[in-house]
Amino acid sequence: MGQQFSVHRYRFLSFDKGPVSTLDENLPPFPRISRRRRPPSASAGSLDRLPTELLHQTLTHLDIRSLINLRLTNRRTSEIVDYHPQFKAISAHARNALRGILAIGTGRWITCATLYETLCTSQCGYCGTQGGYIYLITCKRVCFKCLSLCRFCHPLPLDTAAIVFSLDVSILRTLPHMTALPGTYAPSETITEPVILVDFDAAKTAGTQFHGTYKHMVYHEGLRCLDRLVLLGIERGFVAEDARSASFAAASRVPWFNKKTRKFEDLSFCDECLQHPEEADGRARSSWRVQYTEASLVKHKRTCRFQGLRLRSGTLIQRR
Repeated sequence: MGQQFSVHRYRFLSFDKGPVSTLDENLPPFPRISRRRRPPSASAGSLDRLPTELLHQTLTHLDIRSLINLRLTNRRTSEIVDYHPQFKAISAHARNALRGILAIGTGRWITCATLYETLCTSQCGYCGTQGGYIYLITCKRVCFKCLSLCRFCHPLPLDTAAIVFSLDVSILRTLPHMTALPGTYAPSETITEPVILVDFDAAKTAGTQFHGTYKHMVYHEGLRCLDRLVLLGIERGFVAEDARSASFAAASRVPWFNKKTRKFEDLSFCDECLQHPEEADGRARSSWRVQYTEASLVKHKRTCRFQGLRLRSGTLIQRR
């Protein structure tokens, strides 16, 4: 990916109408454990002396990797973590997100509180529309459009980021990064071997701080013309054609927790909009793959231009 990082205007979203392949589809099968857990025979040490409220508050601010390490210590610590309210909600309703964070190695930068708060918002962290995915490097909720187009959702291979931002790889390894799992991701592109990808925004910020100003970073003496074009192209909305799958390799579908109803809700597509992905000139329609909460979907259907229409042999006809 790093060696073939060509600049390309991502004008057309070449996705079919079927499900989009994300990290969820490329995780190893979840092991089924049928036997009942035995009661703990060892204590949790000093943790058992803490009041329950203080213990839960402490665990809330642990990063996911440390929380899982604590859970694996013994059956008592496993019991403590499993009964933590936020972790219990995450493991029940966003299990793939939790497994994905551990699989790609971003758990050290994400706390239990951060992941839970992301589940409690339905809005994309970049454009404000409803978002049905979590970008697992920064733990931000994102919509399909931003996951496809937003430069902040496209992590870069280490060698590419090192050249583009004129940073040493040792610096980049201290920034939020992931190891992409081999598999097939949208739009039908394959990652054949594990590859380390660094968060674009974190690398850009580190490069700016290292060189003093953004201008000095872009026009660094050792930066080749092609590499400068890559950086400027990304900044202006270009996306590397062969790196589109990187964002989906870091994404997981998640519901959102409605604090008013105290229930988890899946974000839904408008079936009519989903059947009409393209404008007349072939560009992706802005309403395609937009997701809605239960309440906002009802509101959208009142004004949906495709409501009452359906496809038959490529022709729009009125529903009776």
